[in-house]
Amino acid sequence: MTVMITRRDLDYLRNLYPELDIQDIPSQYEKAIMLLLRGGYNVLEAARAAGMTNPRLFRQFVDSPEGEALICYVRER
Repeated sequence: MTVMITRRDLDYLRNLYPELDIQDIPSQYEKAIMLLLRGGYNVLEAARAAGMTNPRLFRQFVDSPEGEALICYVRER
């Protein structure tokens, strides 16, 4: 499955951080979030596709209050 994540996609996420009171997150997390939301990947597949060597760390982020807030906000838009 090929999904293109653009700079504009990542900028969109980064612009949400202040509004959602989220600290900057690693770029691999940002890519994985976009793959999760747009690419039809599950959490672990998105993490691997984003190049993470330890996808469990991304799972922990997704389950955190910050991760849940970010993902829910983007899904609702």
